[in-house]
Amino acid sequence: SKLYIGAYDPLTYNDDMFSKEFGEGVIAYLAGGAYSSSTVFEVEDSFGRVRLMKNSIETVRVKNSEYSFRNAPSFMSLLNEESAERDALNEVNALVDHLLYHQNTAPFIASRLIQRFATSNPDPIYVSSVAKSFRTGKYGSLGSGKYGDLAATVSAILLDPGSQSAVLDADPYHGSIREPLTKALHVLRSMEIKLENGKKVLENHFPFTERIFQMAHSFPSVFSFFLPENIPSGRPGEAELTSPEAMLTDMPKIINMLNGLFSAIKYGVSRCNNGFGRGDNESNCQEGNFTDAVARLSFDSQFSDANDVVTELSTLLTGGRLGAQNKQVVIEAYRSKLPDKEAGMRIAQQLIISSPEFQSSNTVVKNGQPRLPLPDPQPKGVPYKAVVYIMLTGGADSFNMLVPMRCSTYYDYIRIRRGVEQRT
Repeated sequence: SKLYIGAYDPLTYNDDMFSKEFGEGVIAYLAGGAYSSSTVFEVEDSFGRVRLMKNSIETVRVKNSEYSFRNAPSFMSLLNEESAERDALNEVNALVDHLLYHQNTAPFIASRLIQRFATSNPDPIYVSSVAKSFRTGKYGSLGSGKYGDLAATVSAILLDPGSQSAVLDADPYHGSIREPLTKALHVLRSMEIKLENGKKVLENHFPFTERIFQMAHSFPSVFSFFLPENIPSGRPGEAELTSPEAMLTDMPKIINMLNGLFSAIKYGVSRCNNGFGRGDNESNCQEGNFTDAVARLSFDSQFSDANDVVTELSTLLTGGRLGAQNKQVVIEAYRSKLPDKEAGMRIAQQLIISSPEFQSSNTVVKNGQPRLPLPDPQPKGVPYKAVVYIMLTGGADSFNMLVPMRCSTYYDYIRIRRGVEQRT
């Protein structure tokens, strides 16, 4: 359609002002019984909305030029009128409707939700299927049939072959890195966290924001914790794969995560060995001693055989995706701690949460070959400027970090750092 200007409902006028003509999916309201610029067309768009369009076009032509463009709609009067507040509200509503029903809205929302629920790199067919459910409000028999129905949208994400097909296990591009907060809560819930001595977790809440830089309702900015289009370095980046969660997987965050989970397994939720708990009391940091813990992981398998115990842990912590080779390593470690079953449970839990199957949502396939080192980047012969950023935890010993070798301050350096100076 080339008509963009809305019209008042013809039914609000006198009965004899307009006559109707019916076409294929269109009703024309004719003023005076003939087609003119006052004619109003009633149509139903692809979203099920009834639209009333005026039979006219307003074009702005640039003087002394061949350029022209459609006159943009204006809601607000140039005068300060009493209707200004009403018109401003109408303008905002029109903009919101425009964005909601824009042709790119459905695939945009579909791809973003798929990244959160299923995989970081959905294929176009998967996105199209979810976008269709968003537009139609139906996925099979699920949904209300209304545009934007999230029940139908999420059903499509979780039930579509793009997330359920068995062949996805062989797809190296399927899956995603798991978010730090999701991993931490997964361990605490699946391993049955239990409060100690009537203590309340809310009174000693986990400092997740400080330790793993992620906590519910604590976005660092309006852009959330990571960017959906983030492309990490290394082989995923070379393959142009996106990995939003990779923005939270630098070395300090990875170490803090493992330290916190290992501490929760061995000492309960406390400050022991950089655990997730608060407080300064680390006097009882002995493995299996939960005296100073706010809570502890109380899971105890009902099985006695090592293989059955590790299989159960694999189901709870990796959805049964623990590979045969890694599973055998965990079984042997568990057996090495027997007859102390609790110690065996703790070492098995630590090994499984260190596995790639726990850290990501895809199926891990090993080829048995050592990973080749990445080649050094080749110089392009183009001049450039570089900013070197050094991140240190603690004080910066600047006189040994950057040693003045060919200037007068070198002798000051020798005098001040006598005994630990670096000489050429």
